Amino acid sequence: MSRRILLVAVVLLGQPLAAQSPAQRLALAGWRDSLTRSGDVTAVAALGELAGSGDKALRPLRRAFYNARRGELAHDRGALEKALLDFDQASARHRDWPWPEYGSALVFRALHFGEFISTASPGQMEGESDAAAVWRHLRNALKRDPDALPARQLAIELLVRSGDRELPSVQQQLLDGLLRSATPEADALLVLGRTLRGREHYDSALQAFVRSGMRGGDGSRLALERARTLRAMGDSVGAAAAYWSGLAPLSFTGRVAYRTDLAWIVGSDSLAAFDTMPTDSIRPWLERFWARRDIQSATGRDGRLMEHLRRWAFAFAHFKVALPWRRTMFARVEIDFENHDACVASNTAFYERLARVPPVDSLDIRAREPLLDHRGLVYLRHGMPLSRQVLATATGLTPIRAVGIAGDPFSDDLTPSQTAQGALTDSHGATELWLYWMEGDWRVLFFRGSKALGDGAGTTLTSYMPISFANEWWVAAQLDSKYGPAADQIEYYLGIQPKSCLGQVTSAIATSRMDALTAITTDSDSPPLTHPWNSVLDVFTVGSEANSDGRAIITFALPTAELQTTPRDSGRVGIDVRFRLSAYNRATGAIVQIDTVRHFGASGAVQANQYLSGLFEVPLTPGMWDVSVLARQERDSTGAYALSRARPVAIGTSLALSDVVTGTANGRILWRTPESMFPLNPLGAWTPNASLEIYYEIYGLPAGTGYRGTLELRPAEGQKAKSVIIGTTGQSTGLRTVVRRSVGLTQLKPGQYRLIITIHQGADSVVTERPLLITAP
Repeated sequence: MSRRILLVAVVLLGQPLAAQSPAQRLALAGWRDSLTRSGDVTAVAALGELAGSGDKALRPLRRAFYNARRGELAHDRGALEKALLDFDQASARHRDWPWPEYGSALVFRALHFGEFISTASPGQMEGESDAAAVWRHLRNALKRDPDALPARQLAIELLVRSGDRELPSVQQQLLDGLLRSATPEADALLVLGRTLRGREHYDSALQAFVRSGMRGGDGSRLALERARTLRAMGDSVGAAAAYWSGLAPLSFTGRVAYRTDLAWIVGSDSLAAFDTMPTDSIRPWLERFWARRDIQSATGRDGRLMEHLRRWAFAFAHFKVALPWRRTMFARVEIDFENHDACVASNTAFYERLARVPPVDSLDIRAREPLLDHRGLVYLRHGMPLSRQVLATATGLTPIRAVGIAGDPFSDDLTPSQTAQGALTDSHGATELWLYWMEGDWRVLFFRGSKALGDGAGTTLTSYMPISFANEWWVAAQLDSKYGPAADQIEYYLGIQPKSCLGQVTSAIATSRMDALTAITTDSDSPPLTHPWNSVLDVFTVGSEANSDGRAIITFALPTAELQTTPRDSGRVGIDVRFRLSAYNRATGAIVQIDTVRHFGASGAVQANQYLSGLFEVPLTPGMWDVSVLARQERDSTGAYALSRARPVAIGTSLALSDVVTGTANGRILWRTPESMFPLNPLGAWTPNASLEIYYEIYGLPAGTGYRGTLELRPAEGQKAKSVIIGTTGQSTGLRTVVRRSVGLTQLKPGQYRLIITIHQGADSVVTERPLLITAP
């Protein structure tokens, strides 16, 4: 539009009027409040006749607010466009009034959430999104009147809902304007604290949160923000104290904040339990939630909570998506992300689930903007990877080992200096491979760059590495031998297509996809072990309520070559290992925790391929138990860890089974059973020419009652081997019936198996099982 036409337009609209009077401000505020309180289209329509009444100068704005509210409730784009036209004209006539700009922001917010087809609207700049228009009009409103209360309230609400995202320039200007007030609102200071924390100005962030509290900010939400900030500063104890202080009492706003915090790491089942809790029951529920994880991770009180806060601080410091406002058009990432390889089905369901993993505020106008990349999502759930490989785009393969946390896993003092931030984040690679021990197996996760989350690094989790990336398949094989056969086939058939139809490659892709799904649907409680020993830890539970003899049998085999030794007299060496044995009763919340030290001695230097082995017994009451064991030496030493979930101690008098305890003939580690000594196998592996010794107990059958049993050795899924099934019969000897058997393994090929014991009595049956590894002779 030329300058002459613009001047004519202003004349046609009329001369600008005087500054808005206090009475006019009150009248508009009252009109807007009346419309806001009208919760449906019918109620708003009843106010239609009043839209053209009152002060003549305010009638266009009254009509505009009316159409804005009606259009929002009725999802009527026409009414919203009428409102925008009136607001745009009023803004030109009343250049010092904030109300037209504020009203335009309201309409563009309604257009954004209404998800209308994008078209140019009055008051919208060329190429500007509806969300961007909201922020610009709010900024303009507060430029006209920094004290305009409705505009300030809307701006603060939207900024708070944006969470910890980076602020683009318009929003930063908006925040700066809000903070110039002599008495800034509490939530404006909350946003300031988050912004300062994102820039790693932790002391200043804490001060902002304190000021927010002094201005009446929500104490529960601020306590959680302080906990995250204190943990980023290395104050674990202070962080845990702040976290719990926010629950006494817990406000509604705080409840939402604590739920969102949990939503980063747990699934819908845990969140559903949280949602059904009365507010005064949330703290006890969270105490049990974190106590269970303390036991599972073999830490002290609040250890798992401190680790969660550490992960949060690290992820938000290093894995936030850059310039997220430029990445709003990607609902998911799989389109043109995974190659369309032959014989590989689409994995749309995985990417839909991955897109739903981050917790999203439905009223956040920036909800389409990604916050953390997928490395951050995985890090929050599983912590530091045990190993990491980066393929740099320019320099080729660059292995980077994730050093992790070198602190004492029994200590709460895990300071930032002990985290290998540089080792995990200083990379400009386009592909990353992370290795985890997760849900009882080694799992390799593949990350690649994408337009959705950033292509300067491995920001995006892919469910399998494309076949064309041959080098990465060899790296995966170095991390996990399961990928070796596929890497061999890819190299052997180089240049021949399609390699994705080869048997080993297809199998490896299925494994990769299962590992990626596990990564986004579980969370790990493993303590941070940087160089895990090549050890074997195993847990069995036996006993029943009727016999009052529940207990866990814990076996260990630790490689002497990886242990620290201390010289002693006569050329001998000593090896001291500290153990923490932990158990959590899922039904009652009962906790058992034992710290002990085992002293071992050896004559001369220790040899390779030697193991220190032994066992522990831990008394348990009836119920289902999670049992963990952690072994370590000095503060800076590596260690071993294992978690066994849902291990039973029989309750009541119904038919039940203990765990099946496995051993080997002539084993040197002997466990005293109620009747005799049983030779355990701490190494947890058998050769085909060995004899598998098994022990289990049957409960709930009166003496003399007959039963049928089935013993099955079933190959793990994907292995080409036949099952071995052995049927048995027997009679109960009373409250506890002990069964011992020796099973020859000569029919079995080396590989992974499941040992399954089933007991039938009449129409009732019970089953127990455990994995079994057969190695080559």
